[in-house]
Amino acid sequence: MKKYLKYILIMIFCISGCGSTKEQNPDSEVENKYDLEGKLKKAEEESAVLENKLATDSSLKQMDMNQIANEIYVIWDELLDDRGEELKVARDEKAKNDLLAEQRDWIADKEEQVKEAAAVFEGGSMAPFAGDRKAAELTKERVYELAGYFAE
Repeated sequence: MKKYLKYILIMIFCISGCGSTKEQNPDSEVENKYDLEGKLKKAEEESAVLENKLATDSSLKQMDMNQIANEIYVIWDELLDDRGEELKVARDEKAKNDLLAEQRDWIADKEEQVKEAAAVFEGGSMAPFAGDRKAAELTKERVYELAGYFAE
């Protein structure tokens, strides 16, 4: 179900961006919207390439798989950092403080879930892989959740 949702979101972003032009004003909501769509599309494409490599390259060693899982996580984590910074600028002081508290809670929850995912492998060579996969999943979800703030 999540895969279908991901593809539907990608299609929506692609269709909505076709034939559109950005305004030249960097402060405009229109440019931020298209910039966000472009960054989401780029992150989806980059992570899809890596996901495909994990799924199809049987020559990968565990260390390679761990590295790729981490790269996928980093793609989404960097985009999450961008979203958070943009939201801080775009909101009033109370909204910024509320978002900061919400983000701290989310980080604590994410870290707990990542530890649980890695703990299944009891410190074995797959623990980093499982942890980064969980971190990437949760971070990607959070990126799309924060993207919803821009739609408001």
